[in-house]
Amino acid sequence: MQTQLIDAKTVAKMLLCSGKTLDSLIAAGEAPPFLRFGRVRRWRVEDVNAWIECRIKAETSVNVDKGNGFIEKI
Repeated sequence: MQTQLIDAKTVAKMLLCSGKTLDSLIAAGEAPPFLRFGRVRRWRVEDVNAWIECRIKAETSVNVDKGNGFIEKI
């Protein structure tokens, strides 16, 4: 099975953001991992989907007071 590579415009659409926001995420080191071919960046679809899933899980986790002075993230 061949890996499908997508461009920045497609990644931005998947993330529901602008190309400029994607550039900002890249500059901050917070974008999905990408491959570089010379000056061209390409993303593997599965990497972008995994990055999205990871962000969803991080955003939906909650802090729970365990009653013993410790707070646990679940």
